[in-house]
Amino acid sequence: KTAYEITYGDWSSDVCSSDLMALLLSTGWVYRGSRGFGASALLGVLTGAFQGATGQGGPIAVAYFLAAPVEAAVQRANIVITVLGLTLMVVAGLLVAGAIDAGMLLTGLALSVPFVAGTWAGSQLFKLVEIANYRRVVVGLLLLAGLIAMLK
Repeated sequence: KTAYEITYGDWSSDVCSSDLMALLLSTGWVYRGSRGFGASALLGVLTGAFQGATGQGGPIAVAYFLAAPVEAAVQRANIVITVLGLTLMVVAGLLVAGAIDAGMLLTGLALSVPFVAGTWAGSQLFKLVEIANYRRVVVGLLLLAGLIAMLK
């Protein structure tokens, strides 16, 4: 267990990342500041720290991209690419640390099939969601993910 989990309990890390990001975004907050190297580096540090400590780094990146005053298609593309990169970095780190054995690798490969299918289904749903409702849908999914994670 991480020090955070020992101090605050297993479920609180999931609430902090997913549900707090959903609550922040539900206020309509839009980040209008610079999105240069400094902001990107801070995003990387926060996402990596939460990923390493709680396994829930993605919601911080999702919140950052949803808070951008750009089109929904650009927000979605940024989220998909970032989550893919985050996933690859986590797997690479676990491989280097020797934390993945052959059985886990095969399970991961098997789960990649429904993951890709789900990603495809999500891309089809994106086409159906009115752009004005995109942010609400993603915020709802963040909230749901945090609640489900609490119940694990």
